[in-house]
Amino acid sequence: MIMSSANLKWVSISNFFPNLLGLIENFFTILGGTPTPGTKMLSVKGITQGIYLINAMAFAGLVIFVTFTQLQKYTKEITFLGVYALTSFGCIAFITITTGLTGHRYINPSVILVLIYIFSCNNQIYSGKVSKSIKTLTLTLFIFSSLTAYTTKNDVVKSQIGITWNTEYKSLINFLEHKQLTYGFATYWNASSITVLSDEIIKIRAIEISSKIPKPYRWLSFDHWYYKNSDITNSFLLLSEDESKLIDWKLLNEMGLTPTHSYVFGNYYIFTFDKNLAAAMEKQWK
Repeated sequence: MIMSSANLKWVSISNFFPNLLGLIENFFTILGGTPTPGTKMLSVKGITQGIYLINAMAFAGLVIFVTFTQLQKYTKEITFLGVYALTSFGCIAFITITTGLTGHRYINPSVILVLIYIFSCNNQIYSGKVSKSIKTLTLTLFIFSSLTAYTTKNDVVKSQIGITWNTEYKSLINFLEHKQLTYGFATYWNASSITVLSDEIIKIRAIEISSKIPKPYRWLSFDHWYYKNSDITNSFLLLSEDESKLIDWKLLNEMGLTPTHSYVFGNYYIFTFDKNLAAAMEKQWK
């Protein structure tokens, strides 16, 4: 799903080429082939990133090579997979180039399909020495690309996830566990991050502040998260200072939602309740 797809707008033709370069960069990022700008080429890190870059370039060449050889064959199953994968990638590529849509997550599914397609081709269309060479090359490229998921992270990912996890979320999760706070509500990014990083030991559902009270944030959420659940007897609100000021606490008190405890942990304000917010606000959350 492309968020806010209805708001996509055409860009000037002069921006098509920069957008194409951005698409190529996103493709290389998925394969782990984007060197960090400013890194010395002859350093250990620089050489390693150079190997990953060459690997990504070889992979891109392999995609083109396999596409132009396999689509001429008459294996219906593989041809269908190839057409489907390439059409999927082509649609996202067209939108990216002509609207400036950013984010490599949008091309992830189609790239994965293309990789499955390549493997399928290797198993059926080559023979003899060519078969062994192509299969060995493909396997080598896959291994090198997958290593980046375990050995290195893109700098953007480090800044958004790694550093935040080490300095904020890890300590916050430990604090919530110590206070036995395992079910709560927070705005989208905090809710999702803490739930995933705690391996769902702590489950936090996404809310937004609307009309001065917390309300369900249903994008990428399940409706049953916001239903009354008799198994949940207490919950908490995790908010930033600014978010806490948007809530009409007097109105919540009138609804029978008076915090039993409140904590300040770093930049977070935590308010605990002796009931499930979803049950107490059943009417407001319908």
